[in-house]
Amino acid sequence: MNVAILTCASQLYTTQRLADEIQTLGHKASLINTKDCELRGYEQEPDVIYHGKSLKRYQVVIPRISASVASFGCAVVKHLQLMQVRVINSSLAIQKAHHKWQTAQAFIKRGIPTPKTVFLYRLETQRTQELVNYLQGFPLLLKTCAGTHGIGVIKIEDRFQLESMLCLLHQAGQEVILQAYIGESEGEDIRALVVGHRVIAAMQRTAQQGDFRSNIHRGGQALSIELTKEEQHIAEQATRSIGLKVAGVDLMRSKQGPLVIEINACPGIQGLERVTQKNLAQSIAQYACKK
Repeated sequence: MNVAILTCASQLYTTQRLADEIQTLGHKASLINTKDCELRGYEQEPDVIYHGKSLKRYQVVIPRISASVASFGCAVVKHLQLMQVRVINSSLAIQKAHHKWQTAQAFIKRGIPTPKTVFLYRLETQRTQELVNYLQGFPLLLKTCAGTHGIGVIKIEDRFQLESMLCLLHQAGQEVILQAYIGESEGEDIRALVVGHRVIAAMQRTAQQGDFRSNIHRGGQALSIELTKEEQHIAEQATRSIGLKVAGVDLMRSKQGPLVIEINACPGIQGLERVTQKNLAQSIAQYACKK
């Protein structure tokens, strides 16, 4: 079987591990640079050309679409779907996962527990207090819609900071999400890896001193944990609500129970493999090639 990994970062740990495990299973793995793809179409003959050759020769494609090329990357994935190539994570699911409010809407529709969330373009100053009250007071979190690895997430402590940041981001043309701050989970969260709608590994992440963001990319520490049945069910339902088959789900333990914070359609596995001592790349490769 010919399997392609669609990525802009072939040197990354997760990409290399997936390629190795695909080949260990006896299949051929190719790394396709998303930026070098050319989409063609005529009547009912869609095609994706890469270095002069059609990607029709691949039976399975694993998309690893980063936020930097989200729009074009989703177009490539959509075109592959039109070509009847099997893709792990559809273009629509990836698009939803890359936009935090589209993710939030999917969670709301499905009843997935999340912190209170507001999406706005700009805010009238006379309504600031009403908004803050809805979000259970300060502090609260301000997020840009497409940030990753903790980038674009700001802890807002007071009204002056909130209004200043909203004004600045509005002038920069940035869409903004405001979210209630879960104080009892400050500096801690859970990353669960879901493959085929089943949690296969999880870790608890703790932020380095002085930071509220627990991302390993920002110096957070991690340890392997077992999720409760409720946490496992919520993580799996979160991926179903978006339509993702392979995803990283971030949760927090709050006074009202587990809350889903974010979902990632292109989860890295380096930290998870290290702390859990599980061959997660093999699990993803097996799922991708099973049909």
